[in-house]
Amino acid sequence: MPEPQELEGKFTCREEDLERVLGLTSIGEFQLSERSERTHTDLYYDTANLSLRDQSCSLRMRSVDDKHKATFKGPRQAVESAEDALHLVSRLEIEVAVEPAPTDATAFIERIDLEPVSRARGMVASDDQLTPIARLVTHRQMLHYERAGGEIVELSLDDVQAADFRTNRRTHIVEVELEVIEGTAETLVSAAASLRAAIPTLEPSVDSKLARTLGQTSHPAELRG
Repeated sequence: MPEPQELEGKFTCREEDLERVLGLTSIGEFQLSERSERTHTDLYYDTANLSLRDQSCSLRMRSVDDKHKATFKGPRQAVESAEDALHLVSRLEIEVAVEPAPTDATAFIERIDLEPVSRARGMVASDDQLTPIARLVTHRQMLHYERAGGEIVELSLDDVQAADFRTNRRTHIVEVELEVIEGTAETLVSAAASLRAAIPTLEPSVDSKLARTLGQTSHPAELRG
């Protein structure tokens, strides 16, 4: 069985375009079907020398109310059918519920029985310790769009307050994320092109939120607060 893959595209968003994004009732052939919002907290882990980050991987624990999930993400791969669109990527994503809830950050990282944790440990030297490196608190507004045939994409407008534990650097990030819920790489390419056509001022971004938090961006994409 193939391993689970995430298909997504990222865009930076100007403050003056926020309402335009939230007002989209369609993206090309995709029609708005659902709208929701939530706030979640992500705690990211890595070694002191950022071994996971250097391999374009990440380990995080996401908390939404009293629910917790562990996620390991592998290296980003360009979507084959998206020429010259490096912001559209596919990557391994392994996500599992964390039950019972961890008592603290150390308790989570000791859960070697959780596949995301064991995957991350397998990517670093045996004597390297995984510790919390950053916290991102995200208010996410989510819009689901469907196309005939059962294809579904989720457009998320994320407003993030991020903290780098190593430097105490704080960053405010505003980002639009487009992710395939049901579909293929072509689904993502089609939806992303339609989104750019609807709002041309959205700028493609190749940088993850964690990269921006750590100040390792390829394209400046922060709105600092």
